[in-house]
Amino acid sequence: MLVQSDKRMQLVNELIDGIKTVKLTSLIPLIYSKIMKLRDAELDKAWYGSLIEMANSVITSSSSLIITLVTFGVYSALSPLPLTADKAFATLAVITIIGRPMRVIPKVRGGPVVKLLLG
Repeated sequence: MLVQSDKRMQLVNELIDGIKTVKLTSLIPLIYSKIMKLRDAELDKAWYGSLIEMANSVITSSSSLIITLVTFGVYSALSPLPLTADKAFATLAVITIIGRPMRVIPKVRGGPVVKLLLG
């Protein structure tokens, strides 16, 4: 236990010596600017990643609605038969069944894509 305590105290003393060196040599503005540049780069990456996740979420949550509107629009435009309730409910049931994987698959691949884009 004393060995670990000595290692910790040695590290703390090195840290304090480093702080003293920075203060005595007036390197505070230089180090501060380097830290802020790194922080700004980190925030840019976090912002870009959150934008990708937001776009993925919007597309994922609205895909069933868009597919339903397109399906009914194409059917109304191309079919000579009117859209009846039985056809509409059957179509909605199929779209609901198909919609679940369409909501899950982007979430599964979203994590690796964000990691790949953010490097």
